[in-house]
Amino acid sequence: MRNQILIITAVLIIFGSSGCSSLNKSAAEKMRKNMHMHMIATPKKLDQNYFKNLSFEGITSIEKINVQYQSGLSEQADCIANQFDQLLDRVEERVGVDVQFNDINLKLIRTEVIPKAFMFCVPVDSNSITLPLWVEMGDESCQSILSRQSVYPSMIIHEIFEISLVSPASGTSVLMDFQWSINGLIKGNMLNYTRWFREGFANYASFIASQITAKDDNLIASDKDWRYANYMHTRPFSDLARIGTKLFKWDQFHNETKNYNAALGLFLLIRKEHGEQGIRNIARRIKEMDNVNGKDLIKLTDQELGIDIVKRVEEFTFPVFGMKSKRLAPVISMNEELDIDSGLFISSVDPNSLSDQAKLKKGDVIIRVQDKDVSSIFSFEMALLDHLHRDIAAITIWRKEEGQLQLKLPLKPASE
Repeated sequence: MRNQILIITAVLIIFGSSGCSSLNKSAAEKMRKNMHMHMIATPKKLDQNYFKNLSFEGITSIEKINVQYQSGLSEQADCIANQFDQLLDRVEERVGVDVQFNDINLKLIRTEVIPKAFMFCVPVDSNSITLPLWVEMGDESCQSILSRQSVYPSMIIHEIFEISLVSPASGTSVLMDFQWSINGLIKGNMLNYTRWFREGFANYASFIASQITAKDDNLIASDKDWRYANYMHTRPFSDLARIGTKLFKWDQFHNETKNYNAALGLFLLIRKEHGEQGIRNIARRIKEMDNVNGKDLIKLTDQELGIDIVKRVEEFTFPVFGMKSKRLAPVISMNEELDIDSGLFISSVDPNSLSDQAKLKKGDVIIRVQDKDVSSIFSFEMALLDHLHRDIAAITIWRKEEGQLQLKLPLKPASE
């Protein structure tokens, strides 16, 4: 038996090292056909059986958007179908990917209290995807339904675009990692290392969607600021600098918050240095290729942008400020008796750090970097991105009993 295992192992090593694309493609196709979509984990679980037990009155459809609604929600379904159809078209145009699903099914589910999070696990095929939208009893307007969703638009757009990237419906798709076993004796992984791109692109599409809804008065925006509502979108550039080129070896079987941040940070960095067209060009190239793996993604990114993307990430740096901070939530403002309702609250400052050199103190609230308002860690990092080539950045803070103050925040240690 031992000799048999050794022989099989040797064959697999040779087979794998030869780069057998047909094996990779076949296994990936099988995995995609059995793919399930998972969203935020919490005790409330939604699956196929959950939907089968619900009663729906009808369906409103616009293009590929289908909104299934419960009793008395037909007008709201019309509004939501129209809103999401407009948003999806504009995100597709901005990011350069056409969503491949024939049907995007949104289900309006009436509940007494909207869950802050939930576990959502349903099968996904190459033609259809299903997503829930909660409706709180007594507050059932279209405005309320969309603005109060914890998953709208960021998580819904994220899932639609990521799964669309790996969907074989278009004939071209990005390969995922997958696991295999032989008679239960030998188990292993096929690592295509595409997750940095899939998650980064989906997070970027999510970011674009939230930008669109925030700036367009004709579209309903969520009242949960994307920049702090989603834990994956907090420190894109500091985590990108911290992880570096390890991001390109992020596999399917490890969920690390900092990797989600870093993947988004990479796409936002590409957008800053090469414009949105640079990302659209990469998306266009993927459409022309069959079963793209991680090496393919790096190669075509290099070609389209005219750079070495791995080297760019290796060289990327972001200041370590030596402070702990968080969004100034209303409860913090009240507990700390602060006469301000928005900004980045400083909860501690390390001695001799960049923050200490700037004379920041515990309890200060950063409200502006240069001319850009700050409301969260994410917006703080975004505001700094344009000034990384400088030695200092001008910041505006609010300090209890002193009001607004202007400070100079060092962006590099004094020794550099």
